[in-house]
Amino acid sequence: MAETKQKEQPQQKPTADFQKQIAEKDAVISDYTNHLKRLQAEFENFMKRAEKERSEMIQYSNEKLISKLLVVLDNFEHAIENLKKIASTEISNGVEMVSKEFTKILEGEGLKKICAKGRKFDPYLHEVVTCVAKGDCPEDTVVEEVQTGYTIGKKTVRCSKVIISKMPKQDFKENKTQSQKQED
Repeated sequence: MAETKQKEQPQQKPTADFQKQIAEKDAVISDYTNHLKRLQAEFENFMKRAEKERSEMIQYSNEKLISKLLVVLDNFEHAIENLKKIASTEISNGVEMVSKEFTKILEGEGLKKICAKGRKFDPYLHEVVTCVAKGDCPEDTVVEEVQTGYTIGKKTVRCSKVIISKMPKQDFKENKTQSQKQED
């Protein structure tokens, strides 16, 4: 009979206190939902950042070893030059094949030569050994490459050691006097 009494009772309309409690709980649910969305977005950004850092770390992890091996690569180049002068073609060709294979392996790891000769001096890629007076090429142009430079990705592993052109002293004096005359 208790069951029938409950069914017979008319449904009560929500009171103001009950509606206030519902509104407060809806606000709490909304706060938790927004907080959860922010945490989820932060976590996704963290995962993207961690993946980017991991891929950069993999790319540059061999940099120290590769920079040490550049000395060996330089020695191969010097040996090939000297062998071509004094030894038979077969020996120099054999050393050249080993050098090419060694270079191919390093390039497979992301190593790239810096092309310097004939280009404008860039302090991020080039290290000036000396300057020469050259009237036939623009000032601060790489005239000669003394030692090859290399990059891995966007990072310079070793700067190219270069000789750059400077304006001859006579031309410099002429340009200076011409600029002074223009100012007067």
